[in-house]
Amino acid sequence: MRAVAATIALVGFGQTATLARANWLERPYGEQRQLLDLARPVRCDAAPEWTRETFKVFAACQASIYGLEPMLAHAVMEIESGFDPDVKGADGEVGLMQVMPATARMLGFQGSLDDLSAPATNIAIGVKYLAQANRLAAGDLCTTVMKYRAGHNESRFSTLSVRYCQRARAILAREGFEVTGPLPLATFGSSAFSAGGENPPRRRKKRVRATGVRARAAVHEMRRLPKCGASQAYQGSQSSAFRGLKNHKTAKQVRRNMS
Repeated sequence: MRAVAATIALVGFGQTATLARANWLERPYGEQRQLLDLARPVRCDAAPEWTRETFKVFAACQASIYGLEPMLAHAVMEIESGFDPDVKGADGEVGLMQVMPATARMLGFQGSLDDLSAPATNIAIGVKYLAQANRLAAGDLCTTVMKYRAGHNESRFSTLSVRYCQRARAILAREGFEVTGPLPLATFGSSAFSAGGENPPRRRKKRVRATGVRARAAVHEMRRLPKCGASQAYQGSQSSAFRGLKNHKTAKQVRRNMS
């Protein structure tokens, strides 16, 4: 992908920062912070009317407080809720950023569940937790989103965490970011696969949640990532095994007919 230079307008507080998008998320964390520290709002005001675009504007404002790339916050919001503030997870996650009440309390929130579901509150808490994950991950994209969905203390990648990163990379690529480097290996979870492997599952009608402040299994349709050699080799071995089984059944049937 060709490098794209663009001006990212941090709407709502009258400042802009010109950033080279190519390999942005691969830059050292200190450099990210230095560039995004150019403009920080004193506060972010809630929108008089909430729409998909005002969700993004408010999230961008919150992200700038912590020196976080705004598009990363947008990507997480899209994966978590599809920009639907009324989504509720199976484990109690609520709102646009699918925040767990226990996580919100850990960050100082003392309101009700309805208060936590409100867009401004939910985005503010979710982006803060995401920024903390980004700091713990030293700016690494996959580690950041893994810690967001599985918890700050998690250091391993499950199958779901790798798929989450695939989705985040696909959204960022769609928005013009060139995200390089291999995907991490999934070391646990059902159907664990190697980096760059299988495509994410198709969207389901019912949205299923895992643990922590995690992503739903269902997300907006995204670009499918190419299969890696390991995945193709696995599929080839499965295909060979299937052919062997079929030939075995055919031979067995011939012997039965001859008897």
